[in-house]
Amino acid sequence: MDVSIVIPFLDAAATLPACLAGLQAQDDFDGEVEWIFVDNGSTDDSAKILRAHPRVRLLFESRPGAYAARNTGVAAATGGILAFIDPDCVPGQSWLRSLFEAVRQPGVAVALGVRRPTPDTGLNRMLGDYDTTRDEWALTSEEPTKCYGYTNNMGVTRAAWDRHGPFHDRSRGSDTIFVRRVVDGEGCTALAFVPAMIVSHLEMDGVATYLRKVFTYGRSMQSYRRVIAVRPLTLADRLAVFRKTVHNKCYGFLRASTLAVLLAVGLWAWAIGRLSGYVMRK
Repeated sequence: MDVSIVIPFLDAAATLPACLAGLQAQDDFDGEVEWIFVDNGSTDDSAKILRAHPRVRLLFESRPGAYAARNTGVAAATGGILAFIDPDCVPGQSWLRSLFEAVRQPGVAVALGVRRPTPDTGLNRMLGDYDTTRDEWALTSEEPTKCYGYTNNMGVTRAAWDRHGPFHDRSRGSDTIFVRRVVDGEGCTALAFVPAMIVSHLEMDGVATYLRKVFTYGRSMQSYRRVIAVRPLTLADRLAVFRKTVHNKCYGFLRASTLAVLLAVGLWAWAIGRLSGYVMRK
């Protein structure tokens, strides 16, 4: 079965070379691959960089928004499996093979992988460890309202896309809305969390960036919860994920305490984001 990798971009010249190098270095597997990049209005050298690469199929989408660009890419794709990644993400060597094998399993419609920060050291690594544990904890649960999606590391069968797509044409949250359509229609077992499906997220370069992101996630959730029913993680949920992270990574007291402080600040940023989303709605 063939795979179509769909990547929207907007002024991504700084990160595209690393993304392309990661795609070029993928392990072989039993299938053909096409790379579809969709320009969403770039004014830098992004398109020039991509035109110079012989494997790239370059498309354009004038409507603003990454989800509109992804829908355009999927409409032109020929693969029976759709792979989504962002231009500021570098896939690990076994990323595509792991994605391919996951969505070929009976009953699996969507595969979601691991996103690591860059650099993956120090405080960044600790936050990445927590996020990975949280993703696995939520995406392997049997509660549909805990499930969410992220198109910077996601695989979808063409059949599932035809049943539940396309993405909502909105600025944020359409990946979660799509995943919830799948789970609500086909059950939680249609969603697979794949630890070997790893990308390095170049944008996640420090604590300040992390806090800005969780603020945005809080505001976004306040918006898309008008479309789907979602249940934010409770404090008990967050504590369970924290304990699992500390246990799995064998953190000592100092590292565990440091992570607890970081997460407390992150929870505050997320709550302020939700409040911002509520005020904007009003």
